[in-house]
Amino acid sequence: MIFSLIIIILIGAVAFFHYVEGFFTATMSAIIAVLSAVLAVGYHETVVAALLKGKMADQADSMILCCIFAGTYIILRLIVDKLVPGNIRLPVLADKIGAAVMGVIAGLFATGIVALAAQSMPLHPSIAGYSRYTLLDTQQSTVQGPSGRLDAWVYDQLKADNLKENQSSLIVPVDDLVLGMVKMLSNGGALGNGQPFQKIHPDYLQERFGQRLAVQAGVKHVALNMGDQEQVKVTGLYSLASAPQGVAEFAELHPGWTVDKILKPGDGQIILVVRTLFSKEAADDTDFTVRFGPADVRLVANGKNYFPVGTLENAKTVLASRIDDPQFIDLKAADAGADFVFLVDVLDIGAGTQVDARHPTLADGVFFEAKRYGRVELKDKKVSDGAIPVSPAIAVMRKSGVNGKKAGPAAHEAVAATPTVAEDGVFVYASATVSDRLFLTLGINTNNETAISVPLSGGEASLKAKKFDS
Repeated sequence: MIFSLIIIILIGAVAFFHYVEGFFTATMSAIIAVLSAVLAVGYHETVVAALLKGKMADQADSMILCCIFAGTYIILRLIVDKLVPGNIRLPVLADKIGAAVMGVIAGLFATGIVALAAQSMPLHPSIAGYSRYTLLDTQQSTVQGPSGRLDAWVYDQLKADNLKENQSSLIVPVDDLVLGMVKMLSNGGALGNGQPFQKIHPDYLQERFGQRLAVQAGVKHVALNMGDQEQVKVTGLYSLASAPQGVAEFAELHPGWTVDKILKPGDGQIILVVRTLFSKEAADDTDFTVRFGPADVRLVANGKNYFPVGTLENAKTVLASRIDDPQFIDLKAADAGADFVFLVDVLDIGAGTQVDARHPTLADGVFFEAKRYGRVELKDKKVSDGAIPVSPAIAVMRKSGVNGKKAGPAAHEAVAATPTVAEDGVFVYASATVSDRLFLTLGINTNNETAISVPLSGGEASLKAKKFDS
């Protein structure tokens, strides 16, 4: 709501500025604003790749969008004002009403760029109260951890497990307006160059939302395949007739969400496995970990976005994830990656009129993308339907206690007693030691070393110098 109000206020400010200028000047300004916005959206990625080449990657799209729009608008406006220094006299009523209308048009396209730039920043899924898809309120849950029950907080969870339902827009949908104009002009229009915008970005706002979903603010949101950098590689393409399926997250965090025990493709579909490796440059510098969510990875084919339904474990079991589940890959030792599993229509990805349903050759325009700029062209790549080789480099980090994974000993556990058991099964006390450790790990949702009345499952606690005070 706040974001929408900001947009409305900006539109009003721009409209008033043009209202003062008069109809002719406002009309020229509106035309220039439309042209500048279309050029900014159509060419910002090209400029990012050609000029910045990976510098300031997380913020580059937003900066270049604004710079192209502002630069084009200012230059063209100066040229027009120089060539036509005066105004055209019209009746006062027509002049003022016409100027206000043209000002609104200019404001719509100018604020459209602002809205797109904001949604391209490495922020939370919700920006000033606006979320492209409906999010649930923060929820507290309790899960079974390695040492017992743990308090867990669930943030930014989607109401629906997909990026199709519960879609919303701004009160004044300026971002959709700008994108609609770009799509129209690039698909055989004035900006057409044989590569329609929609072929690369079937749903630009969906992609930008997905790149903020399940990825914390403050970590790397972008991987780069540009210039001499190749941070994302596709090392294999495989198809499966079917596969056993589990879940990759605690069931308590997704109440009511279940998956079939066997993943099978529907009519005309194929289970496509894309083996992907990330280089260390794609990881966060602090801990060499790549962070992403399923919505941060997409396969584009025939003008459609496909998102992974899960990742393959040990080259045989699909571990399904909701579209908003965080995923992690440790790159401390070496380059590592994941086997992303997609359910796609075979006619969308296959080349030729007679498409082989099990191992097609991928068509022109099919590409894989991870973390915005980790883009890999897949044209003419062959999909294998043979056995998928097990690789130690495929190493998505898994949580202890999820999907039958055994929990290892926790470093923080302290032994409070050393019991023995007699042969007849009777417990025999041996010894006891004093420890300042709790017998159960408690999740404290605060960074305050002296917090008071922190809510816990079943009660509350207070801290003093990073320790429990009560």
